[in-house]
Amino acid sequence: MRLRTALGATLATVVVGTILARSALQTPAVRSVDESVLREYGGVYQWDDKAFVYLQMWSEFSPTHQLGAFDASGDLRALYPTDRDRFFTGPGAAVASSLESRVEFQRDAQGRIASLTWERESAPPRTARRVDVEKHEDVRF
Repeated sequence: MRLRTALGATLATVVVGTILARSALQTPAVRSVDESVLREYGGVYQWDDKAFVYLQMWSEFSPTHQLGAFDASGDLRALYPTDRDRFFTGPGAAVASSLESRVEFQRDAQGRIASLTWERESAPPRTARRVDVEKHEDVRF
């Protein structure tokens, strides 16, 4: 009888654990956000003294503009909005079919974006502060 109880408890734990793990890995719903709102997140963010991540609008991977992130390591990811200041990335440049990372932006007291926290599945979260190291100009041809 004890063996049956132990097996039943183990099976229940496995089933519940699997359900929770699958729900955690499901891709969040992508929220429709106006391009002007996405542009607010664009800029340079600094991980440490010599490592940066660059966020800018991209149109290479979809018919509309989307926010893209290029890391100094060479990773290129599209950021898909899920809520205000919250995004996710897939495992490839424009792959929204599965969740690889969660990205959340933090704002200062004036409401300006001050930093971002990037949380990849199997790694500790990384925080990068927004830095003003580039000059930007809008140019049209």
